[in-house]
Amino acid sequence: MEAYIVFGILFLGFVFAVLLILSTRKPKRNLTNDYYTQASRQIDADMEETKPTRALSEELKEGDGNRFETFIQFEVKGVHTRVRKSYILENCDEYDDLELIPEKNNPYSGQAIAVHHNEERIGYIAEKDLDEANELISQNHKALIHKIEYDGSYLSVYLVIAVRE
Repeated sequence: MEAYIVFGILFLGFVFAVLLILSTRKPKRNLTNDYYTQASRQIDADMEETKPTRALSEELKEGDGNRFETFIQFEVKGVHTRVRKSYILENCDEYDDLELIPEKNNPYSGQAIAVHHNEERIGYIAEKDLDEANELISQNHKALIHKIEYDGSYLSVYLVIAVRE
């Protein structure tokens, strides 16, 4: 009988030790999910950055075979006026076509370039970018809305100008 009691005590001690070890063991860090989640976010961000390039490339496959060689991004200034902001938020989407119209008689700058969406002015290219932008639009080009960022109060609009070879 004593052997059964000793065996029972040893058995319960063993079970207790195993449970104690299992309960204090740190859970394995799920490297796979962490790594793939982070990598997936980076891939999504990279894909977003290349959407205008890919959109233009798709258009060219059906076009005349000319290629866009240069892609330059600019911020659209003057989008914060109530009327423009409302128009952009209600009518503009990323990758929409834009028309860039030089305004030689602009009272603020003889090099000004107005940015139009469906014949509605949504802003201007920044003064610091006018030399480069005027050079690009003097060539065979296409302009698209690249990105629209809105945090509930502040609106930012970016365009991309693509120039054919």
